[in-house]
Amino acid sequence: LDKLIATFTFQPSDFKNITWDTYKLVGADQLYRLSQKWPNVTSPSHLISLMHDEVLARLEGRLKGLALDEEVQARVYDLPVQEQIRLFGEVVNPHDEDEERALALTYLMDQCKTIFADALQNRWVDIDAIARRLINPSGANSLEWMYLYMLITGASERNVRYVFIDEVQDYTEAQLYIISQYYPCAHFLLLGDPSQAILENTATFS
Repeated sequence: LDKLIATFTFQPSDFKNITWDTYKLVGADQLYRLSQKWPNVTSPSHLISLMHDEVLARLEGRLKGLALDEEVQARVYDLPVQEQIRLFGEVVNPHDEDEERALALTYLMDQCKTIFADALQNRWVDIDAIARRLINPSGANSLEWMYLYMLITGASERNVRYVFIDEVQDYTEAQLYIISQYYPCAHFLLLGDPSQAILENTATFS
């Protein structure tokens, strides 16, 4: 995978639509065109980091536009009273179009919390499609998928300082390698007993 990523370039099929309900918020075609904005960037993870903030900005801008949609505004009025109080602190009674738009945007931001969480983790990149193209037409196993996701998006957890792994005799070299790459700044304590291994082809203690 490291060798494959060295010559990797994005294709249109490597991105997914960001959608909510029946609405397309950011299209895969838009994401691909955005990826072409930096033609001299060859590292996929660097390119994704450059795209990241702009994707979030486009997503937020699209929701602001949707807040003007009459159907979306009608959904606010149709909310149960308890839900209106949860979202807005009171039963809705807007006095003008600006208040209607503000209420609709609050509603949309609440509805799209999971979508924003996924976008923060760059889930608009279609790792499954990339895996089918690079690894196997039938897709990747879980270990391949995780490492490919890390290589493509640069995913890691740099704030963790200590990682403790128990029963380490049941981990493979590949699993331990990926864990070490995901926590690049951590100190590791690995505890196990080679005579208690229950799996084959795991890492040796040496």
